Amino acid sequence: MSLEAELLAIMDEMKNGRRRIVSNLRFEPGLTDQEVGDIESRCHFCFPPDLKLFLQLGIPLGSSNRSSIEQFPNWRDNPEKIMQDTKADWEDTVCFDIENNNYWMTTEWGQKPQKLSEQLAIAKEYLQGIPVMIPIYAHRRMPVEPCEAGNPVFSVWQAIDTIHYGYNLTSYLRNEFLPWNDDWGEASDYKTIRYWSKITEDGHWHTPEK
Repeated sequence: MSLEAELLAIMDEMKNGRRRIVSNLRFEPGLTDQEVGDIESRCHFCFPPDLKLFLQLGIPLGSSNRSSIEQFPNWRDNPEKIMQDTKADWEDTVCFDIENNNYWMTTEWGQKPQKLSEQLAIAKEYLQGIPVMIPIYAHRRMPVEPCEAGNPVFSVWQAIDTIHYGYNLTSYLRNEFLPWNDDWGEASDYKTIRYWSKITEDGHWHTPEK
C-alpha cells in the first residue's frame, strides 16, 4: 500500500471512529503546493514529506461533537505564530523544570552554575540550535530534522515528561486517533533525532538534590 493510500485509509477511520476524547473528526481541503511553499518560506522550515502529504490530503479541524478545533494548528491562519508559540512553549517548559525540578543536561550544558539566571541563560542559548518541532495535535509534535519521511512523533509535555508517541506519522495517527489500533513498533523502528531522542531517555540528566 502506498503512503497516500495508507493515510487516506487512516483519515477515513479518523472521521468515523472513536478514540479517547477525540471522535468523528472533520477535515477541510488540504494545503495546496503554493500554501505549503508559503508556510515553509515564512516559517523557515521544511515539512517532512509524510506530514506534508497528510496536510495536503486534508487538514483536521476537530470533532463534530466536541470542541477540539483549538488542538489542531490552523496552518492557514498565521503560521509564523504557530511556530513561534511552539518554540516559546518548549523554552518555557525547560526553564520551568530547571527552576522547579532541578533539571540539568550536564553532558550538553556542562557544569551547572550556582545562579539560576546563569543556568537559564545557558539553556536558552543552547535551545536556539535544536531541531524545530512542528505541532500536529495538542502537544504531539514532529521534528523538522531530517526533512525526510519516517521521523518519529513526540509527546512534548515537560522536559522531564517527553516521550515518543509514534515511530512515524502513520504509527502516531493510529496511536492517537484510531480505536484499539495501537502501533508502537520496536525500539529499532525509532529514528534517532538530535536532542529530542536524548530527552526521552530515563532521566539520567536530572541532577539530584543535594
